[in-house]
Amino acid sequence: MPDAEKPPMLSPFTATANYSISFALILLVAIGALIVYHRSEPAVHAIDGYTMGSTWSVRFTAPAHADVNAVRTPLEQLLAELDLALSGYREDSALARLNTAPVGQWIDIPQHLGKVLLFGLELWRESGGAFDMTVKPLVSHNLASVTVLAPGKLTADGYATAIMVLGEEKGLVFADAHRLPVFIIGRRDDGTFYRRYNHRFASYLATD
Repeated sequence: MPDAEKPPMLSPFTATANYSISFALILLVAIGALIVYHRSEPAVHAIDGYTMGSTWSVRFTAPAHADVNAVRTPLEQLLAELDLALSGYREDSALARLNTAPVGQWIDIPQHLGKVLLFGLELWRESGGAFDMTVKPLVSHNLASVTVLAPGKLTADGYATAIMVLGEEKGLVFADAHRLPVFIIGRRDDGTFYRRYNHRFASYLATD
């Protein structure tokens, strides 16, 4: 009977080459997996810009490979809309056009400005007329700055303006009545400054 067919024998060189190729493939797969893992790791992304004579800054957490422009573009578009509607630095803003329009003339205003006007009227009613956005009332007090924490920048700015108009004591009463954390910087007669805040704001201050 013919001899059984023997399996082919690999030379040491051939076996070493096969092992090297296998190891190289495994190494490439491992490197690829490591790259994908690191690209999916969360990272803090920064977006900064300018608007209304000042600066703005946004920080958000997303995968390292996230498309930052996908966040920047709609954000800058919204800020541009707010700037065009509410800016006090632009003659072509909707606010400027409203302020310079002849008495009795109706003009179209954007939604953002409409919301601010309605909020201003609400503050006028709640403050008993102390806050009046139509006449910019004369005030005489020692407040240099007021910071209010509230949902939304427009809301916080509106409340801070109301407290500036009311003055320190009435402003703090107004803030407590509306459950608002408020921080005040006042100026003394000698030109030095002092700070004052209510109990709702105290929890936000860093301890020394």
